[in-house]
Amino acid sequence: QVISDLNSLMNNASGNYALGANVNASGVTIAAGNDYCGGLRCNLGLFTGNIDGLGHTIDSFTSNVNNTYSAGLFSNIAGDLTFRNIGLTNRSTTSGIHSLGGFVGRIYSGTLNIINSFSSGTISGPGSGGFVGKVEGSSTTLIIKDSVNHINISKNSGNRTDGAGGFVGSNT
Repeated sequence: QVISDLNSLMNNASGNYALGANVNASGVTIAAGNDYCGGLRCNLGLFTGNIDGLGHTIDSFTSNVNNTYSAGLFSNIAGDLTFRNIGLTNRSTTSGIHSLGGFVGRIYSGTLNIINSFSSGTISGPGSGGFVGKVEGSSTTLIIKDSVNHINISKNSGNRTDGAGGFVGSNT
C-alpha cells in the first residue's frame, strides 16, 4: 500500500479507520497545500476520526513544508479522537514555519489519545514535537500512554518562539 491510498480513505473526516497492513510511503512526498499545511486531509478540513494501526507501521512518510504552518501525518485535528497501535518509522519533516509533529501538526480542541504507538525519524523546525507540533487552547488535552518517541527533534533558527520537545513542540 502507498500513502496516497490512505489519503483516499480520509473522505470521511470523522470516520474510524484501521491499517490492514504496513504502509510504505517512500517516494511519496506530501507537499504543502493551499491551507499552508502538509499532511493527510490538508485541504479537506480538520480530521476528527480515530485510527487503529493494528500494530502496523507507516514508513518513510515525508512532508515538504518550507512555508507551512502545521505538518504531521495529519496537519490539523479537532475533537475527541484516538490513535492507537500505530508506528511511524523514518518520519521526515524539515523547515516549516511552526507546528511540526510526527502524528499531528496542530490540535485545535478536544482530547487526543495516543496509545501504544511510536515514532522515529527526524523533524526540524520551530514548534517541533515527536508526536504533536502544537497543542492549542486551554480546553485541549493530549494523553500519551504506553508510547515511545525516537524522532530526532531540532528547532532550527528563525524568528519563532515556539519550542521543541520529545512529545510536544509547544503548548499555548
